[in-house]
Amino acid sequence: MSGNLTPTGRDATRRDWFALALLCSAFLVVVLGSTIVFAAAPMMAAELGFADDTIQWIFAAAALPAGGLLILGGRLADILGRRRMFMTGTLLFTVSSTMAGFAWSDIALIAARILQGSSVALLTPAALALVSTVFTSEQKRNKALGIWSMIGGVGATVGLLVGGVASEALGWRSIFFLNVPIGIGTLVVAPLVISADRRSESSVPGSRLDFAGAVTITGALLSLVYVVTEGPQVGWASTETFGLTALAVVLFAAFIIVEIRAVTPLVPLVMLRQRALAAGNVIMLVAGAAVDGLLLVLTLYAQEVLNYTAIEYGLALAVMTVASIAASYAAQHFIGRIGVRRVACAGMVLIGAACILLSTVRVNGTFLEDLLPALVLFGLGMGASYVAGSIASLSGASEDDSGAASGLQTTSFTVGNALGVAFLSTVASACLGPVRELGALTTGYRAAFSAAALLAAAGLIAALALPATKSKRKLSGSQ
Repeated sequence: MSGNLTPTGRDATRRDWFALALLCSAFLVVVLGSTIVFAAAPMMAAELGFADDTIQWIFAAAALPAGGLLILGGRLADILGRRRMFMTGTLLFTVSSTMAGFAWSDIALIAARILQGSSVALLTPAALALVSTVFTSEQKRNKALGIWSMIGGVGATVGLLVGGVASEALGWRSIFFLNVPIGIGTLVVAPLVISADRRSESSVPGSRLDFAGAVTITGALLSLVYVVTEGPQVGWASTETFGLTALAVVLFAAFIIVEIRAVTPLVPLVMLRQRALAAGNVIMLVAGAAVDGLLLVLTLYAQEVLNYTAIEYGLALAVMTVASIAASYAAQHFIGRIGVRRVACAGMVLIGAACILLSTVRVNGTFLEDLLPALVLFGLGMGASYVAGSIASLSGASEDDSGAASGLQTTSFTVGNALGVAFLSTVASACLGPVRELGALTTGYRAAFSAAALLAAAGLIAALALPATKSKRKLSGSQ
């Protein structure tokens, strides 16, 4: 990013790291917001009158717009300005959190969550694009992305722990109100540490937005995320699932045709022809599927079979968080020495090994024997895979297209989350049998952990497809 406010020399370096701290803080709040709701959902449902068949909309109301609008949000950051879209997303996130905290009914909470998911689709790709473009040195950019990845791992785990503690001590509304002062602080500080958006003819609002591409890809992603989110409830063979799947396929096909013909496409297809970027997005898809899908099944096993409380489970996951932080820090260092491909392969092998270990969990399992080794391996694998996938999926994109690349990367991870939950929960349910006693539950969860190992194998294939050399990123001209 360049502009009148761009500092130089030592001040520039110091300001860049202050900017990274601010962007990562905003990302931490977003990640916390996505996981903290899990622990507080039962209290929300009881107070606001959610029916048993509508409680999932506490999650789906945010997941649908977040997954469907990320690519559009990323491209808007390229066109309208990354700082502008980051601040717009932060403002909407703050407003929607306030609305959710004051929600008086189930409909009011769902409306607030829809706005919250939409704000995430604007905020996250803009923030990641800023991280990607503020640091022009490959070494510093890799370090910055490693820190970004660590924040994601910390937020995912801490959210599960904080959600239970905060909702029990302060009430479920507190988990939304906590976002408000952080959002206001971010809006105040952002103009001081993030350079102003560039002004050029290509940045005139609306001049380059591919509306047809925006409509088709948003519709396709909304349909897909809805199918994988609601499929386990409505049935995979239902007319609703079949119809929306067909609609998603048609809209994806229409999107490709539109992008081929578009003068200024929403997602330049030339990016997808770059091996590192394409493989990196597959890695992010698999990583997203593995982390959310496995955590769901692991949560059920820990609470239903081992009788862990929400707080005990959150503390147990702290082991995984520490391992993920260590691996994220090490990954950005080793990528500079041995390349993205080897780090990504190592990450996927570690995730696969963790899933295989979990596939042997017992009815009378213990933390030390059944969970600890797998959690350590999974944390190490996730840290390495996320950093390597992030770097690869942003490679080859010009600075002008960094928002689109960031939106695509975040979409891959978000859609992967939904796919992983749907896939592994379906496997577990199919293998549970009619009697839900501890032995049957454990058998179902073992099957799901084994299926998660297959996801890691798919990620390993994608990692092997990465170029053998270190990824390079073009910083001049648009594709």
